[in-house]
Amino acid sequence: MTTVVIDNEFGQLQQVRSLYELSFPEEERLSFDALMKLAQTSDVEFVAYQDDDSGQLLGFTYTFTVERFCWGFYFAVQPALRGQGIGQLILQSLLARHNHDLFVIDMESIEQPSEQTGEAPAGLASHAMRQRRHDFYRRNGIRDTDVRRSYGGVTYQIMVHGHGSITDAEYQHLIDTMWTRIKSSDA
Repeated sequence: MTTVVIDNEFGQLQQVRSLYELSFPEEERLSFDALMKLAQTSDVEFVAYQDDDSGQLLGFTYTFTVERFCWGFYFAVQPALRGQGIGQLILQSLLARHNHDLFVIDMESIEQPSEQTGEAPAGLASHAMRQRRHDFYRRNGIRDTDVRRSYGGVTYQIMVHGHGSITDAEYQHLIDTMWTRIKSSDA
């Protein structure tokens, strides 16, 4: 697997954009132009993962580093390749590159109301999908924390990898720093 920094010259930029739009609900996405603009800064890493032989796009990650935290903002694998161990290889590569940081992710909580009750917000992944994601992260050494956030009726659980944990105040600092960066870049 080869890693390539995604910039405006990246040959598979349209494939990355399509995967991004397919993988994340509209309400959870920044504009793709905003992603590209922010990726030009030193604290944002936008990386594509390609097959060594064919050059096929396998997936991408988008991270934001603030102080001792590396926030896994977006992580996607091509739908046809899911369940084949590609996601684990990508995650291991990402964690190895950021082994000096406390790696932080947020995911739709497995504690959400069930979609069968009709109480779950529109666009929320199914309980089974949320459980699979949670299990995947846990198998890869990412731990739950007590930190939770709710946006638009969706609760996110904050998970970490590395030494230590994250407090609610530290997570809020990540959010504030990212939004300040987005606003200052006119993204």
